[in-house]
Amino acid sequence: MDNNSNDLVYWVWLSNATQGSPMLANTLLKFFGGVKEIHGADEEALKSVRMKENRLELLLDKDLSRAEQIIDYCAKNSIGIATMNDYFYPQKLRSLVDRPVLLYYLGNFIDFDSMPCVAVVGTRKPSDYAVVCAKRISLDLARAGIVTVSGLASGVDSCAHKASVFNDSLTVGVLGSGIDVIYPKENAELYHQVAQGGLILTEYPPSTPPLGRNFPQRNRIIAALANITVVVEGSERSGALITAEHTLRQKKPLYSVPGSIFNPGCAGSNFLLTVGAQPLLGSYNVIQDMEKLFPDKVRYVPQKDDYEKKPTKEEKRLFSGKNLVKVSQAKIPPVFDDSPKKEKNKADNFTPPPSITELSEQELKIYTKLGQEPLNPNELAEDDLPIKTVLKILTALEIKGYVTRHPGAKFSTFREE
Repeated sequence: MDNNSNDLVYWVWLSNATQGSPMLANTLLKFFGGVKEIHGADEEALKSVRMKENRLELLLDKDLSRAEQIIDYCAKNSIGIATMNDYFYPQKLRSLVDRPVLLYYLGNFIDFDSMPCVAVVGTRKPSDYAVVCAKRISLDLARAGIVTVSGLASGVDSCAHKASVFNDSLTVGVLGSGIDVIYPKENAELYHQVAQGGLILTEYPPSTPPLGRNFPQRNRIIAALANITVVVEGSERSGALITAEHTLRQKKPLYSVPGSIFNPGCAGSNFLLTVGAQPLLGSYNVIQDMEKLFPDKVRYVPQKDDYEKKPTKEEKRLFSGKNLVKVSQAKIPPVFDDSPKKEKNKADNFTPPPSITELSEQELKIYTKLGQEPLNPNELAEDDLPIKTVLKILTALEIKGYVTRHPGAKFSTFREE
């Protein structure tokens, strides 16, 4: 596929038609060979690919005016668009079977494949301890020359971004909404700070509201862009566990901050310590790991006794929780187009993915082996997990809503809303 400006309208069209189902978009690209070919495909050809009826209707709508409007809006508001055909599209994302068709972004697009990146994620309602941990860890990472990646949500995410901004370091916010939709609204100042000194990106087109179903899907991008993921604090239903799940599935290092066994808000992050996460005893654990991966770029390794030293006057500002930087009130881009009310109502009916904390040891072992690419039971069987046991586990996981059965007795974690 040749990458030129004439193709961009087709990429945006495909992204809109398959929004919420990147697996379908990638299947179509593999089947037809390119975006123009998908756009030119008739109903009979499109039916060769398994999809829901409403998806087929969207793909049969060949009108490009909406895509052209989006491209024009992005150009006028300094919003970049990176398709998977662009040379700077991260290789880290190309390895995903459900990689995003394209990314909308504000700020300077960095070379994710050569930059040391660590995801710092956690609950939206952190304890005081988690707030201090998130800021301390993220500040140390920033001082070491490491890019922090998070979701620009309230709580732990905000703490991670604020620490990087405080240190004038690169930080990346991955949104579960359109690039021009600030959520939560109280993060407006932080949003502009990150956009001015770092990068904000999303796979959703402008004006997309922060629907509940967007965030679990967003988390796979956070995990993919990072070399290591750190979970600071999270309950059994925390979205941070979804990011952790993607990290384990992508076979990347995962750290979790040990929390109180009496605090339900730590139940999820503590659970991760039993399924492969390493206990985070200090930011030096992560930084030393990153130094091995990027010996020429990671330059600072804090010592254990750093945590016993009194913070400087500047650091006290960071840990006080007050506004860190006064920035000019940059105009927030106007919403491109109001979303239909019926679309907003879908957020109320959204059922979040089941929590992995509810799985037995054997179920978790099978579940983490699965991805969105369907596998048959024979590919999951091991010496201590014979095929009969695997079949029973898969049936149980299907009943509980963790996996989807496909033709040919194959299974995957694919969930299309």
